[in-house]
Amino acid sequence: MEHASQILPKLPIEVWERVMDHLWEDYPELLACSLVCTAWRPRSRFHLLSRALLQSRADVYRLSRNLKSLNGLRDQIHTLIIRGDRTETTRKPIPYLGTLATVLAGNPPHAEELGLWHACWRDIPDDTFLHLTTFVTVTKLTLAWVTFPNVLTFGRLVFALPSLETLACRDVSFEKKGPPATFHHQPTQIIDFDMLCGTPMDDVIDFVVETGYVAHGLEELHVAWWDPAPLLKELKALRVKSILQAASDSLLLFDIRLGGITLDPAETSNAIDELDLSRNTKLTELRLTLHNSKGSPEHTPVHPCTWLHALLTTITSKELAYLTIEFDVRDLDRGGDHDAALDIIAQLLTPEVASAIDALFAGEQFQGLESVYLGVFCARQGVLVDEEAWARVVRGRFPALNVRGILHTSSSVSISRLHLANHTSRVEPSKQTMAPYMKAAQRKQRTAANVDNERRLRIAKTSKEPPSITQPHPTPNDTASMVSCTPYLLVLATLRS
Repeated sequence: MEHASQILPKLPIEVWERVMDHLWEDYPELLACSLVCTAWRPRSRFHLLSRALLQSRADVYRLSRNLKSLNGLRDQIHTLIIRGDRTETTRKPIPYLGTLATVLAGNPPHAEELGLWHACWRDIPDDTFLHLTTFVTVTKLTLAWVTFPNVLTFGRLVFALPSLETLACRDVSFEKKGPPATFHHQPTQIIDFDMLCGTPMDDVIDFVVETGYVAHGLEELHVAWWDPAPLLKELKALRVKSILQAASDSLLLFDIRLGGITLDPAETSNAIDELDLSRNTKLTELRLTLHNSKGSPEHTPVHPCTWLHALLTTITSKELAYLTIEFDVRDLDRGGDHDAALDIIAQLLTPEVASAIDALFAGEQFQGLESVYLGVFCARQGVLVDEEAWARVVRGRFPALNVRGILHTSSSVSISRLHLANHTSRVEPSKQTMAPYMKAAQRKQRTAANVDNERRLRIAKTSKEPPSITQPHPTPNDTASMVSCTPYLLVLATLRS
């Protein structure tokens, strides 16, 4: 055994740190890494302390003590998550949110994101809104499976956070209907609205479009990053059109993930009417992820994506610079024919459809187009698409874009399982899908200079380069591996140097 240990290679610490980076949300593994040796401790400790998941008053008080005793912890926490009992079918109150706001109001952690999960807003004192105004570093609010007593309470929470720029919602509901008129023309800094899945939220949309006057300054709209993706023919239920119209020329980026893309041509006009981009005259980025439903490729009915060309013709913006179209085939079962998935995509993107799109973007309106990405997103255990074969298909069907040198292709492989076990899963964006964000800071700086918008300058300074597919961006998800980090804070408190 001693001889064997002597011949084992000694990997540089940078390699191990890279491994720990890929374990950023696996708390048990990170904790084990932190106990291996002092060299592994800083990196694993960094990830362990980045998110605080609070599920009781005891967790809140423990966090407060650790903030006082652990040097630098206040700056390391980037996400605060207050979560109820997700095992219960009925959403439970989270009174410890009020405790958190009160205890940390004087000197809160420098978290950028606040999340409420599996909760019912009840037994929370009114002065909580006042205390939350001191959380000046919070720029993103995520609400998932949350019930509010009414829209008034929801609006007070949104407007209590003075630096809020991103509002992300999934399955947000209200016990009492009827939007209050007191929020009309309320000033807001929200520039990004995320509809995290394809579940309708009428009251939230009413707030965003009318009551809260949020959509009128919206710069980014993201739809259905999580499952379930909305079916194209049922898109009207999400009321995306009302947000697009209200955002009008303030919208810079529109990102949507769609299912049911093999649409019958007779249903095209009704479906595309819900994605009318004619009023978004300043749109600079459009990202479309087209999700193929579960099943084996040979049994999947296919209709050409004639609707795709119809959608793109609604674009009136002359400032469109980035276009991403990605086919998500992760849910297709592996079959004997390795080319089956590529054949399906080729039937969706027929030569006729591709030629019409290629001719459209050859027009004078789209001379400012800088990059067009056509990608395929596969699962490691599912059907795979050969990258070179995909590139040949795309280049042959989009000759004008290819000649301009702005056409790019990719075939990315997800590290996640083939089938999404439940609707709490988060969809991993591929590297090519996220590629337009790599120039987001420079683009937004140019936009800010053009319109003299002080807020956009601030966003440009804080823009971050997107992570790769093997290390998705650290937004909290609701998987079984996500556990409270507060026990690890206690362990790490004993390990600090």
